[in-house]
Parts: sequence; C-alpha cells; structure tokens
Amino acid sequence: MSKQEFHGHIPHENGMVSEILDELYNSLDSEGIDLRIAEARERVTSLLEAAGLDEDLGDIRAGESIASVIDHWRSEDNTD
Repeated sequence: MSKQEFHGHIPHENGMVSEILDELYNSLDSEGIDLRIAEARERVTSLLEAAGLDEDLGDIRAGESIASVIDHWRSEDNTD
C-alpha cells in the first residue's frame, strides 16, 4: 500500500511525524544512505505501517534491537 492509498486515520501529530520521516528517508535515500528503525514500540511500528513507511524503512519489528536491525540490513544488502 502506498502512502497515497492509506484511508485510515492518523492523528495530526503522528501524521506530521510520518511526513518528517518520509522526507528524511527520501533525502537520505537520494544520497545512497539507508534509514532503518530500531527499538520502536509497537504503537510506533503500527503508525509507520499505517502511513506506508514500512515499505521504505524495511521490515520494522516492535522492540527489535539496534544490533538485530543492523544484522538484518547487512543480510539484505550483503554489506559487511
């Protein structure tokens, strides 16, 4: 689901955060930099998924450690 296709309700403040994260992702992506989320609470992961940001930010798991996110990212990109 793209961000434009989401028809659910995201509170205004959360919508603003989603927009900021989307802009940050796009800015970093244009420089060849990956952005991933770690240590997020379940509510945050749900909001990111509802906003469609999970497609850009990779597989977001509630409470996943930084080390685990890095390991997962490395296995996706075969980066050492």
